[in-house]
Amino acid sequence: MHSVINAFCQKYNITGKVETAQQLIDVMLNDIMAAYRPITVRITHSELSAVTALGFMVEKMTATPLSDSQRNLLAAQCRQVVEEPTERGFRVKLII
Repeated sequence: MHSVINAFCQKYNITGKVETAQQLIDVMLNDIMAAYRPITVRITHSELSAVTALGFMVEKMTATPLSDSQRNLLAAQCRQVVEEPTERGFRVKLII
């Protein structure tokens, strides 16, 4: 996963976000959302708005998996935490 993130950030010239992205992915997959596997992870970047996002989606989940303390921990490490239901499940998106 780390090599994919590194390659993505190289491609879009956002290498300054590599370390943050890798740390957030590790925290989300190994700690916060480990009990909810399988998890779909997606990284996106908009060159127009310069917004990079990490999405963590769990199918068939209907509510946020984040507690208040987890949300606060994540908010301290990224610009925004977005929690949203989708047609397939529930997604936590971290804007970095």
